Amino acid sequence: MRLSFLNEEEQLHQISPTSWVEAIWYRVRLKETTYFPVKKSHTITYKIKVDCQKDVERPIYTYRLEKQDIKINNVQSNQVFDQINLRIAAIFNTLEYQTGHSAILERLLNFKEIKQKWEAEKKKLLAEFQGKAIQQYITLVDVSMTEELVSLRLKKDPFLMSYFGPYYTDISNSEQELIAKDYFAGHTIRYPLVQKQLQEIDTLLTLKGTGNGVITTTQQQALFDHLIKRGYLPEGTQNKKTVATLENKVVLDTLTGQIQHCVTKQALQIASQNVKTSITTIEKE
Repeated sequence: MRLSFLNEEEQLHQISPTSWVEAIWYRVRLKETTYFPVKKSHTITYKIKVDCQKDVERPIYTYRLEKQDIKINNVQSNQVFDQINLRIAAIFNTLEYQTGHSAILERLLNFKEIKQKWEAEKKKLLAEFQGKAIQQYITLVDVSMTEELVSLRLKKDPFLMSYFGPYYTDISNSEQELIAKDYFAGHTIRYPLVQKQLQEIDTLLTLKGTGNGVITTTQQQALFDHLIKRGYLPEGTQNKKTVATLENKVVLDTLTGQIQHCVTKQALQIASQNVKTSITTIEKE
């Protein structure tokens, strides 16, 4: 098992069962920048405790992760949607995973507990907040609270993507930076061992054509080719998923990220994977 943001000596220490006398704490800092429709940034910080137990008979590890002290921009946010999202996120503060020796996240062990916490929190949120937009948001979260979708969402968590890096890619010792493609954005996982400048690109492209209608496969391919030609995507890129946004009136497939349908009387603006970037820094306490 490789812990991708640690050097080899620390990795060996971490995976040795005799070394896990007690849990290990990490400080996590996530800076997210969104470029569309307006550029804005925010920083999320928290502490996370990681405990590992090894099955004495089989090559199976059980990880328990507990998140604490979540802050947005280094303060306890009093914004309504921030508060709601923090309360929803708190449901996932304790995670239990079963992994093999390769550190693949094989099974989320405490989904039933997460589901029970959500059902209780959902009732409280619906009772406290009466606004239509908030009620719709809570309903959307409820629909996605299935074991399959929760497992998919958690695998995009920046800390899990770093800590269980081998699940996503095997990083060489000389390359301590992991780029993980998300359906809607590019996530840059940055380790404290590396000092590199993040190149931020906020250029948007316009797909010609107005009116009502479906974005066709041909149009999607044409845009993808244009992104490569302009240098926004590297040659040989296989992932053809792009992001479309226009006053929140574009419908995207929730699993694939492909454009399903768009109704607009304006030119449709489509951005590459740099609609949002995030930098995650992880340090041992």
